[in-house]
Amino acid sequence: MKILLVEDHAAVGRAIAKSLKAQGHVVTLAHTYADACAVTAYNDVGVFDITLPDGDGIELCESLLRERRVGGALFCSGSIDDLLLERAEETAPVISKEASFVELCDAIKAAAPQPSSAPGGGASSPPPKP
Repeated sequence: MKILLVEDHAAVGRAIAKSLKAQGHVVTLAHTYADACAVTAYNDVGVFDITLPDGDGIELCESLLRERRVGGALFCSGSIDDLLLERAEETAPVISKEASFVELCDAIKAAAPQPSSAPGGGASSPPPKP
């Protein structure tokens, strides 16, 4: 599965990316809103931090979903701001950064488009643009 990981804490992002790659995933790591916007390849799932140093992770997620640059999404956040978390949950599921790696993998799998919904039956294929 191709995953776009947007995490502003470099060490955390590298650790998660390394673990996901060890599971056989192809991971593109972006540390900022701008870095994520520069990724032009389709990704099956986007994993977004809610608070980024140069922008709003929720708006970024909504934009990439709308543009069909990611097929599914979830937020992985350490935020304790209930209003922010509720706003994020209106767009995609939210998992705590305190969750285990197994829980993160399960959430990513749940967020991925089902193979039958992608053209040619492959989850890595981007959906056609309207």
